[in-house]
Amino acid sequence: MKPHIFLIIISCLIIIQTTLCNDEEYEKYCLEKGGIISTKIAGFDTHIGYVAGLTMKFCQIDLNGNLAMIGLETFASTKPSLVSTYAKALVIDPEGRIKGPFSQPATNLCFSLGGSTINFFVNGGFRDELGYAGICFFGDGSHISGWTLLYAAYGSRPDIKNGIQGEVLNINIPSIY
Repeated sequence: MKPHIFLIIISCLIIIQTTLCNDEEYEKYCLEKGGIISTKIAGFDTHIGYVAGLTMKFCQIDLNGNLAMIGLETFASTKPSLVSTYAKALVIDPEGRIKGPFSQPATNLCFSLGGSTINFFVNGGFRDELGYAGICFFGDGSHISGWTLLYAAYGSRPDIKNGIQGEVLNINIPSIY
């Protein structure tokens, strides 16, 4: 029985150390690309008041007053992801109308690509001292601000498009028009 416990403890320590090392590498990459590390808390209104949820780290990069927000791991990891695919391969016509039930084009983009965000369901989002951000999550766990994804697809955020390290997946991109 004791050898099993020892193996479980060693396995847990390896997993924790690997996660910590990746976080440090991801933070270093974000900083090298001119970003800052931002911690945001998922928050939403309920019938009993405000509820704080999950806390996540983001890389925020300011380009001439246009603040980009992307999940720290999504930005810095070399693993392919849906965000890396959409941010690098999707090209949006600025004159085109993105389909969807929402008034904001960034929210409709998230919706059209199969993503999800807190504000699809309730009043809320990921929050820090700057306020709420509409973060679009995809089924693989990758996440990015809807506006950041929109601007990357417009071509006005090449720093994001070129900065995401993950490769493009070999998938069909859903129609957004």
